[in-house]
Amino acid sequence: MAKKGTNQSKGDLWKTIMRLYEEAREDAPSAIKQRTMKSLTSRWETINRDVSRWVRVYAQAKRDKASGISDEDVENHAQYLYQKKYNGVKFTLMHAWKEMKHLRKWQAGNNEVPSESDGSSKRSHPDDTLADEGENPRPDGIKKAKKKGKQAASSNVNMDAFTNAISEMNVRTSNRELLGIQMLEYQRERDAAKAKQKEDDRQWQLFMFLLNKPHLEEDQKVMLANLKEKFNYMFK
Repeated sequence: MAKKGTNQSKGDLWKTIMRLYEEAREDAPSAIKQRTMKSLTSRWETINRDVSRWVRVYAQAKRDKASGISDEDVENHAQYLYQKKYNGVKFTLMHAWKEMKHLRKWQAGNNEVPSESDGSSKRSHPDDTLADEGENPRPDGIKKAKKKGKQAASSNVNMDAFTNAISEMNVRTSNRELLGIQMLEYQRERDAAKAKQKEDDRQWQLFMFLLNKPHLEEDQKVMLANLKEKFNYMFK
């Protein structure tokens, strides 16, 4: 049986991620959707696959880079190459890549990044990439990025408790990065839910205003009809 700490087993790691996810949900149950451990590992498999694809096309974009081209231009070119290669699908995990690119496994030009022909590669086993030893130490620059991320996070998620839990486990740098990426995903989901709720509230106020207005212009009638359809479920 694997010891706790640097030799923490894959199963223990995913149990920890599951526990941290549930703790985050307790703070915002309506904003963070319920997930099983299977769905969490499946989500990581998607992240690992798509980011690995992005790393390959980003490396190509860097090779194509002309003198004087900015990093933003390289990213735009990589996005073009990604959509061209993957049937028009846009790469949407930029926030995850910006965390993962500091780890050797997902650095542009790294030969360990699985290729598309790796039929039974690490992409098919999401936690294989969590257990590899010998990751490079995290660059000093990412510490500043982590600090900025914490400042932007909602106070409803106890980030200090999250950090302490990771420190107590004494997991490797690569595992801490994975947990950070998971928390970014949770925060992203919650922020999206909050934004949707805010927009729904705004539309409801507009709906009530139009509903009680004696005379409506034609465009207002169309708007009211659309809002009635949206909120129809409330009157059944």
